[in-house]
Parts: sequence; structure tokens; C-alpha cells
Amino acid sequence: MLPTLPLAILGSAFISGLGFYRSLAFVYFIFSLFMHFIIYERRNKDEYYFYFNLGFSKPILWLATFLLSLLVSFVLLSLKILVDNV
Repeated sequence: MLPTLPLAILGSAFISGLGFYRSLAFVYFIFSLFMHFIIYERRNKDEYYFYFNLGFSKPILWLATFLLSLLVSFVLLSLKILVDNV
């Protein structure tokens, strides 16, 4: 999650039509799923046994990543509402 946020901030600078917070939320959501794919499906694909031993399957891990990314994106969008109201 942490390496995704600086990349999302950098990536949101290239999407100017949505506004900063909307583009940040959108880019964060996409980048977090992409980073999950790169790290766990390509780079460390043999390390899933750790999660399997804890009782987590790949679909559950993907669902958790999706939901956490969605939650962070909604928090970023709510920051826009808070900043606009101040």
C-alpha cells in the first residue's frame, strides 16, 4: 500500500481533467491492483504458501486487495469534500 501512494500522486499529475483528488483516487485504485499483480503474481509467486498456511486463498487475497484499495480511494475522495468545505 505504501509504495503505491507516491506512484499514485505522481500518476495523478498526468490526469488533469478529473481534478487532483479524483484522479488520485482513481490512479491509486488502479496502481494498487497492478502492484499486487506485479509483487505477488510475478515476483513472489512462490510465497503464497505463507497465506495458504494461514487459511487464505488467492481469490480471498485479491478480494482483500480490491476492497482495501476501494476503501482508500473513498477516503481520498472524502478528503476532497473536506477540503472543499473548509
